[in-house]
Amino acid sequence: MESATERLNKVLSQLRNKQLVQSQSKIVDIAELMAKVVVQRNVRQPQVIIEHSQECLMPLDGETFFSILNHLIQNAQEATKSDGWVKVSLAVNDKQAKVTIGDNGTGMSTEFINKRLFKPFDTTKGNAGMGIGVFEARQFMHSIAGNIEVVSEEGQGTEFCLTLPLKS
Repeated sequence: MESATERLNKVLSQLRNKQLVQSQSKIVDIAELMAKVVVQRNVRQPQVIIEHSQECLMPLDGETFFSILNHLIQNAQEATKSDGWVKVSLAVNDKQAKVTIGDNGTGMSTEFINKRLFKPFDTTKGNAGMGIGVFEARQFMHSIAGNIEVVSEEGQGTEFCLTLPLKS
């Protein structure tokens, strides 16, 4: 009970701070943002490799998107042995940008993905996690008319695909 109360207080504090700050969308280079996250995450193993990237300027809350990428890449690293791999890529066409984060870690069951992955406050990390990272990622992606998809196989790895619509 104490742990749940503490997690809820942390979330409420984050929500209050967001309401106070309310970051506005600015033109952000998704490739540059992705590269900064990779540099930050590469203080631990496995190292994150950028497979493909290209400039992609779009109006976006860069701080929130940075946080989402950081969280998803951190999850991939934590699910992967130090001699495994975590790869990110960015592909852009005239309609959308697609950021892919893949790993060859422990993977997730279909049941877990369908019933628990996007459920707020549901964590597999015990007191180390609050269970809102992937939930927040999905909420943000939907708020910009984007999408987040996940494909995973237990013992094989996971791939998250973030699709961001490009406005003409």
